[in-house]
Amino acid sequence: KYRLKMIGRHNAINFILALEAVHSLAKKDTWTFDENKTDIAENLILPFRFEVNELFAKTFIFDGAHNLDKISAFISAFSQLKLSKNDVDLVFGYSRTDDIKYVAELLAKHFSTIIVTPFNFASADLKNQALDFKTINSAFDNFGAQLIEAGDVNSAVRILTKSTKKYVVVLGS
Repeated sequence: KYRLKMIGRHNAINFILALEAVHSLAKKDTWTFDENKTDIAENLILPFRFEVNELFAKTFIFDGAHNLDKISAFISAFSQLKLSKNDVDLVFGYSRTDDIKYVAELLAKHFSTIIVTPFNFASADLKNQALDFKTINSAFDNFGAQLIEAGDVNSAVRILTKSTKKYVVVLGS
């Protein structure tokens, strides 16, 4: 019934869940919502949820997935593109969590080169949540992906400009 612009089964499920919530609220509060009078699905975009952009002659896919469940959902959608893991660079930032080993295993199956960069943090509390490169590198130890440390976003961009890969995924915190 709907033509959702966003990619991924998880986004379709979230859309239907939100739509059902609006219908329930409308019924409870006795107001009318007729989605047939809107083009809500065709125009709906959530920034950094499988957002695709062309930049620097490359195709970038941005997604803020930052835990195992969200990264798994992203990978499920990403897998539908059927790209070789050797055709895509991954820029990855991650916060402190217990599931980094599981995330590492999942990402290494889909990306051969992973550029690790710290995420921007506005407070000391968030700074304490960032994982350092050594911890992330050790999580990826046995999975065969090449990790490259980028000290900041500008360094990651410089690394990407030297890469011949056409696709870039920016994922994580």
